[in-house]
Amino acid sequence: MTFGISFIKMKNNIIILICGAVLVCVLGVIAWKVVDRPKPSKVTQSNTVTLDNHPTIEDSYLSEIRTTLDNYLKDPKSVSETLVEGLGDEKSGLKNYSNNYYESKFKVVNSKDSMAGGKEFNILFTDKPDKVFWVWVYKLAGGTYEMRGFQENPRYTPEEIKQLKPSLK
Repeated sequence: MTFGISFIKMKNNIIILICGAVLVCVLGVIAWKVVDRPKPSKVTQSNTVTLDNHPTIEDSYLSEIRTTLDNYLKDPKSVSETLVEGLGDEKSGLKNYSNNYYESKFKVVNSKDSMAGGKEFNILFTDKPDKVFWVWVYKLAGGTYEMRGFQENPRYTPEEIKQLKPSLK
């Protein structure tokens, strides 16, 4: 009889440990998302990077964005289907936005190293500054670069985007 009670207590302890571990994981993911979110701020010339006025180590990544957009404008089939189609929603993929965006120069609002490799950028097109776009560029083993993701970044509110516009001049 005591074996049965001990077994039930042990089983309850294991369930409590598993629930605790799941809770810690969930809280960790939530904390990571909150900490990892880029904080939109007023963009000044000192923290805005463009190809034409601020050469940095990111130039190869930014050149890849420009090259990919130019190639898409010339022939949409010249870039990966994933990049064109996106995730199957209306917020990702090059095909879901007007080519007027891609014909424009862009400014980098912020950038960070991607957990999946390469760099992630939030960009604003200077001729059509109504949306901030998230772009992922990956550096391949051979040293070349590949744009792998493009979507509207919904974390930027219209008010935040309005604050970014004066830095485009």
